[in-house]
Parts: sequence; structure tokens; C-alpha cells
Amino acid sequence: MASIGSGPFFSATPTITSARLNWKNYLSWFAAVELWFIGQGYHDYLETKISTISEADKSQWQNIDFQLCAVLWRSVEYDVLEMHNPSKYVSLFGRMHKKFLLTISMSL
Repeated sequence: MASIGSGPFFSATPTITSARLNWKNYLSWFAAVELWFIGQGYHDYLETKISTISEADKSQWQNIDFQLCAVLWRSVEYDVLEMHNPSKYVSLFGRMHKKFLLTISMSL
């Protein structure tokens, strides 16, 4: 897990992927997102629920999570983002990925 005491510092808004999430590119989009989060040291934000964070660390964790969500939202087409009610927590994007994979496997 990335250090709770230090948040991401972006001198400019980073680009996670040049291909924004639309209705046709979910797997490649999520692979790019996951790789970016791993590279930044924040992969755990894709899987960790806020309820599992200690009270002492919760405020700092939320601050980092909100910043990561703002970056993540920029990689999603507006119509997709609007339909999925933009999340305040990165972990909801991670859970969306698990549901997507389950749906794909059930349709095969």
C-alpha cells in the first residue's frame, strides 16, 4: 500500500490512458488504468473499501482517493461516466471491473 502520510503530487493533471473508456474498450482501458495505478504505488485503492481503513488513516486515505478519482474520471467518456454515477471512491471502479469480468464469463 502507498504510504498514507504522503499523497500524490501532480504538477499537472496526468493522463492515465489516451483511449478514454467508451462502450467498446473496457478491457484495454482497465488494463491501462491498473498499470498506471501500480506504477504510481496506488493499486490498493482499486480494491480497498473505505470501511477497511483505520479511523486514524481515513481522512488522508480519502484525500488521496478523491485526487485519484479526479484523474480517473478524466479517462472516461462523458456518457459512460454519467450513466455510472461518478464514484468518489476508486475501489468502486475496481468492483465494476470484477462485475464486468463475471458478466463476460457468464455470456461465453
